[in-house]
This record gives sequence, C-alpha cells and structure tokens, in this order.
Amino acid sequence: MKRKFFLVLLSLLFASGCQKEAVYDIKEASEESTEAADSGAVIYSESGQEEKDAADDIICVYVCGEVASPGVYELPQGSRVYEAIDVAGGLLDGVDTTKINMAQRLSDGQQITVAPHGLQTGESGTSADGAGKVNLNTAGKEELMTLSGIGEARAEDILEYRKKYGSFSSIEDIMNISGIGGKMFEKIKDDIEV
Repeated sequence: MKRKFFLVLLSLLFASGCQKEAVYDIKEASEESTEAADSGAVIYSESGQEEKDAADDIICVYVCGEVASPGVYELPQGSRVYEAIDVAGGLLDGVDTTKINMAQRLSDGQQITVAPHGLQTGESGTSADGAGKVNLNTAGKEELMTLSGIGEARAEDILEYRKKYGSFSSIEDIMNISGIGGKMFEKIKDDIEV
C-alpha cells in the first residue's frame, strides 16, 4: 500500500513538473512568434499553415516621369500618390500640380507617370481621368496598338520617339512618326491625348 501511495505521489509530482514546463514552452514560443512578426518573417501555426505575412502590408509602385528619382518603390498598404512622389524625390520644376490627385490611394503594381502637364496613372499608362483616350506620353505598346492603323512596328516607333525626343507636346506631334500622316491622324485624333 505504501508503495502504491508513493507511486501515485511520484506521478503527481512528475505531472506538475511537466505542466510547468509546458506553460513555459508556450510562453517562450509566443515570445519567439512576436519577435518573428516584428522582423517581417512569415509565421506558421503548428499545422504548418501560414498565419500572417508582414509583406502583405507592403505595395510596390513604379514612379516615373517628372520626378527627381524615378524607380520602383515599396510603400505601406494604403499609401497615397503624394507619398510615392515624395519617396521618388519630389516633382521637378514646371509640373502642373492642379491635375495631380495627391490624395489618390495607391494599389500594388501601379504605375505613376508624372507628365509635364499633370499626372497619369494606371497599370499600362491609361489616363487617370478614365476618359478612354490613349495617352501618347504614357501608353505602352499594347495600348498604342489599340489605335486604328497602329500595329506593332508603329507602336514601337512611338515608344522610340518618346525615348529620343521626350514627351509629345500635342496630339499633332504623332505625325512626326514615320508612316503616320494626315489621313491616319484624322482616324485617331479623337482617341488620343497628351
């Protein structure tokens, strides 16, 4: 009987010692998780599933055009246009800021092109006002090819012209591109802008 009592007592002592160790391990694991979250690391639950990725709170935007330091920048989710422009070194002289919606919320992968006469935003250079016109100064090759009579070669010529001479000053400047004359200009003039 004494032996049985001794075994039960020993079992209880052993169990209480394990319980304290388990509480300590949980607290220690919690502190490690907090440290990992603060460092931006991915945290996994015991089942191996990702709990939260701090990188989900970061967006990347491409800021180009009339800014001091064009480039791709990482900003916190919910950032505004003015913050992206500030990170890119600010606006250059001569930019018409009345056409820039500095309060516009940014999204991941967005392109912000600051033109001399205002701001154009979009994933492929589409105009910020959503008028449906193709902006000759910001449109990519695919968007330029949506214009009547503009194929891949002419779209590339337009892009090359922008690299060599800078922004178009007026929509009529598109006639400086080889193969785009008065007749073609008449077809597309209502679909383009600068």
